[in-house]
Amino acid sequence: MAKKKESVSYQETLDLKEPLSETFTFKVQPSLKAVFKARCDNNPLGPVDYSEQLRRLMAKWIQDTRNGVLYLD
Repeated sequence: MAKKKESVSYQETLDLKEPLSETFTFKVQPSLKAVFKARCDNNPLGPVDYSEQLRRLMAKWIQDTRNGVLYLD
């Protein structure tokens, strides 16, 4: 029996207190990029767009940074 693919709707809104007026450029190490892309391609709910997910991750990081959230190793 063929496995039915589930469709998933996902929407995220970033409520920035101030609009982004600057341009951010992020350089992702090739090894990290490969791992992130593999996770997007092998998502249990189906493949997701790598570049869109990376953009959302960076936008969330910018928002958190502006709100005073620190990410520590």
